[in-house]
Amino acid sequence: MSNTTKYALIAVGVLFLAVILVLLGILPGLKTAQPTTAKISVWGMRDDESSWLPVISGFNEKYPNISVKYTKISEDTYEENLLNALAENKGPDIFMLKNSWITKHKDKTAPLPQDSIAFSPSDFKNTFADVAADDLVLKDGNIVGLPLFVDTPVLLYNKDIFNVAGIAQAPVTWGDVLADSKKLTRRNAAGDFISSGVALGTTQNVTHFFEILNSLFLQSGDKIIDKNSGQLNLTDRSRQALDFYTSFTNPAKSNYSWNDRQPESLDAFAQEKTAMVIALPEDLKTIMAKNPHLNVGVAFFPQTASTPIPVVYGSYFFPAVSKASLNQAVAWQFILYATSPEGADIYTKAANRPAARRDLISTGLSSGDGNAYILLRQALIAHSWPVPDEKSAIIIFQSAIDGLLSKSLGLDQAIEQIRSQLT
Repeated sequence: MSNTTKYALIAVGVLFLAVILVLLGILPGLKTAQPTTAKISVWGMRDDESSWLPVISGFNEKYPNISVKYTKISEDTYEENLLNALAENKGPDIFMLKNSWITKHKDKTAPLPQDSIAFSPSDFKNTFADVAADDLVLKDGNIVGLPLFVDTPVLLYNKDIFNVAGIAQAPVTWGDVLADSKKLTRRNAAGDFISSGVALGTTQNVTHFFEILNSLFLQSGDKIIDKNSGQLNLTDRSRQALDFYTSFTNPAKSNYSWNDRQPESLDAFAQEKTAMVIALPEDLKTIMAKNPHLNVGVAFFPQTASTPIPVVYGSYFFPAVSKASLNQAVAWQFILYATSPEGADIYTKAANRPAARRDLISTGLSSGDGNAYILLRQALIAHSWPVPDEKSAIIIFQSAIDGLLSKSLGLDQAIEQIRSQLT
């Protein structure tokens, strides 16, 4: 046997042995990597499981080895349950946070790993509505979560009451609201309301007064708290906004249409005791369940005529990855799918919520109309502020308004109280 033939046989033998070793996994190379196997848990509060099952199903088609379980927790005890579970290392891998909870709970989250996932703050701003970019991209550049939707308050009005009064169109500005309310508010000889034009001005019986007052402050041009500087921004413009809000409960003013003896605002609207109310989109289902025959119109949140750029307060829940999770990479993988064009489209349709992604908003605006159109347009003009603690902020605003209504505070004192307590 020649040397050439001998060397050729040796080479074939070595190659054959290498192939066997690779296939057995002893040497790296050709053996197919096994897919990641993991189980992750998701906690939410307002969404039923039915809103998430289609998203989970779509995710499992791409990642069949990753199991995702969604659990709905009562909103009344959500924060308490979450904090207790995290303290005991029994918390979920992903939990829903409200955008007004970020300052309070961001230390419990694991930011998006930008070193391994190519998604920068600039990408975020190009992908999602401005309010989400302002909230979820922190000053240090960390991204604390990705949004699925943006909620904004809208004006609901009773079409039948408007038609009988000869009012053909929904109000657009606050001046329109005042003019329509004056036509629709009726009182008896004792001064009690027979019917109310609009439910505004109090705290105890106006649902979402916090969102309404925030919207008025932002429309005034004040930022409340500047995100970049952290400085309080409540000027005389906010004082005027506070005066305007409480004017609806002042019997001495022509705006008078509501007081604290009325039912809760959404109930009053369902009972046709008030012609207009400010509500969140999800409230409409509850209202219609109470009065299926109600002829409801949905309109944009009213704007101040002098406001150069329309604005409304935006609120939403978003999925964040727990800092204590042992599956952070997989958890972020799920969030990236849920907020992708495919996943977000599935979620917003299943949950019936307005999208936060700009591409989905654009598609919805070009093909839709009615309520969906209003909500998508408002998602683009929504803004918020870095609320240090929502529960405390609500109490601060409530205390100032209640002080004004009881006349224990004047306007200057009320706005100064808000300033000092927020500080």
